[in-house]
Amino acid sequence: MTNSEMRRFLGVILSLLLFVPNLLAQNSNDYRRVGLNLHGGLTLPDNGGGGQLLGSNFSGTTSTTYNFGAGLSYDITPMWTIYGGYRYNEIEGTGNSPFTTDIHSASLKATINFNRLFRRSTLSNFLNPYGIIGAEQDFYSFSSNTESFSSNPSSVVAGAGIAFRISDMFDLFSQYEVKFSTNSLDNQTGGVPFDQIGMLSAGIKINFGKKGSKPLRMYPPVKRLSDLEYQEFKDKVGDIDRATEGVARQERALRDMADRFALDISRRDSIINDLSDELARAHTRIDDLEERVSRLENRIDSIKIGGDLSVRLKTVASGHYVQVFAARDLESSVRVRDDMQRQLGGRLPDGICVFMIHRNGFYEVLIGTFEEYQAASEINNRAVQTFDDSFIITFPRPTHLLEVYNDTHIIE
Repeated sequence: MTNSEMRRFLGVILSLLLFVPNLLAQNSNDYRRVGLNLHGGLTLPDNGGGGQLLGSNFSGTTSTTYNFGAGLSYDITPMWTIYGGYRYNEIEGTGNSPFTTDIHSASLKATINFNRLFRRSTLSNFLNPYGIIGAEQDFYSFSSNTESFSSNPSSVVAGAGIAFRISDMFDLFSQYEVKFSTNSLDNQTGGVPFDQIGMLSAGIKINFGKKGSKPLRMYPPVKRLSDLEYQEFKDKVGDIDRATEGVARQERALRDMADRFALDISRRDSIINDLSDELARAHTRIDDLEERVSRLENRIDSIKIGGDLSVRLKTVASGHYVQVFAARDLESSVRVRDDMQRQLGGRLPDGICVFMIHRNGFYEVLIGTFEEYQAASEINNRAVQTFDDSFIITFPRPTHLLEVYNDTHIIE
């Protein structure tokens, strides 16, 4: 590589390394956006067996060599990341025409983080599969027993990888990339109109940011409310405000009346008792409104769990039930519920139905309500033919299980 080419190469690398940190002006202290990537691995050989879709392809055969590199990445959004950096590759030709090609590359790539597709799963907290697409400016030198030369073509890179989150600061990753470059890396132009390099590498990513902050890809999904739900929430808040004002007025009236009848003890006591009863009823109404708003907030937090399904808070009535299925996956529980409704719908006693509850992170399919344990046992004997682990459960639950079942509600 000549001095002028080396200066050009260093200029490209410097530009890429400066480009990413300059975006820090857009950074938030709440999430880590900037990362330092260090990686190394193997450059796959061409064994002369014909075109390899995901391997290396040259006009002749090559041996397994190595590659390494480093660079900076910046998370534009929780799903998209850009990367700028440097990579070194060595290609060694074998057979009758041995050669060596040293490649210094300036990289600019974009990755898409697929953990956003399963963000509601705990698996996305530490596992992130991703795709890669980008371009590289290559500065390479070729040498053989007969000649040597250098050039600086552009190339295209694509690939995929998977990252494992060790902590908020450190990720381990492994990735496979294929580079489509000029057709003269081996000084031969036979076959397809480009030379193809398959690279398998692994490395570590250091995420920079405020202590205690998480990588941006851990940003939680946004939950949205419909206009009707938002208006209902505002109405309930308005009810509480009006009730609070009414209580304040009654308290002022109570003090005024107590002062007015200070000399008449018996009459004052009677009036105070009456007003205290009214005040207690007003507090009861406030408590009822606060409870309704709390249920609404819980429903808002749970809306749109999947498809058109939504959670309606409804407690489980006292009685006996046959539990046939339980899972953390909502879709699986819905399928089981619908299948049981089709199978048993026409054969269940009046007032007995198949429904689903949500409790402590689980979606459970029940049949009920049975007033008699024997009736529940007969249905359980039929259900166990399909679900061999079905059993009878009774509500309300024992005292020592109340904490486990305190958030139980029916999903319709």
